[in-house]
Amino acid sequence: MSENTILLILILAAVVFTFWLYIWRAVRQVKNMNDERWNLVLLKAKSVTEITYWILILAVAILIMMPEIQKITFSLNRILTYTILFFGFRNLVELIGLFYYERTL
Repeated sequence: MSENTILLILILAAVVFTFWLYIWRAVRQVKNMNDERWNLVLLKAKSVTEITYWILILAVAILIMMPEIQKITFSLNRILTYTILFFGFRNLVELIGLFYYERTL
């Protein structure tokens, strides 16, 4: 498979995870009527999601320090593609956190 095909599949997966997260969260919020338990589940899932931001910051900081990476230039299209993939991954992590904390709390 070519790189473009793999990126397309990953972007489609990111979009699916994003829609799945927002639809599932809205349905559960209506079902739970925004009670304290549901708010606690949302808060715990958001805290798990914030870890992905720290991982991204750490990865970028490490990559900036590497001299080989400093010579590479990225196009705006490539940066936007990676941003979409990151937010799709972040939404997947939040969805997994919601599933986990809803079952355990």
